Amino acid sequence: MTLYLAGRMLCIPYYNFPAFDAARDALRARGHTVISPADLDREHGFDAMLLPPDYDWSRIPEGFDLDACIRRDVDAVLRCDALVFLPGDWTASIGSKGEFAVALWARKPVYQLTGDRAALDKVHMEVWIRRLAWRGVTRAQRRLPPPQC
Repeated sequence: MTLYLAGRMLCIPYYNFPAFDAARDALRARGHTVISPADLDREHGFDAMLLPPDYDWSRIPEGFDLDACIRRDVDAVLRCDALVFLPGDWTASIGSKGEFAVALWARKPVYQLTGDRAALDKVHMEVWIRRLAWRGVTRAQRRLPPPQC
């Protein structure tokens, strides 16, 4: 199964690359193909791990092409089989909300990793991954049938 990792990046040191990398490695160890926005950024010439520790993590780096990043992330969500959020409150991230909206619109299943970040090093991934409860959305609305034409 191809999974797209999503989660908060701004305001977290190194734009949360270490958490994305740990989750990617744990999911790959379980046999999944994983698309990580941290890896996509690296492929396009940006590696947050090369920034100094006292960097202002609340701003988008100078020279970073946000429009191109949005396009490639939306495309990646559409290519994946499911969206997987990192542990924590992803609703604090406008990018995560956008990825969630695209996944919901495309009728992709959405999951969230649970547990602390150290737990991502463990092997039993199925214990920490659960179906994300969509507040205010009925079970019937979560998996809508294709529109009738």
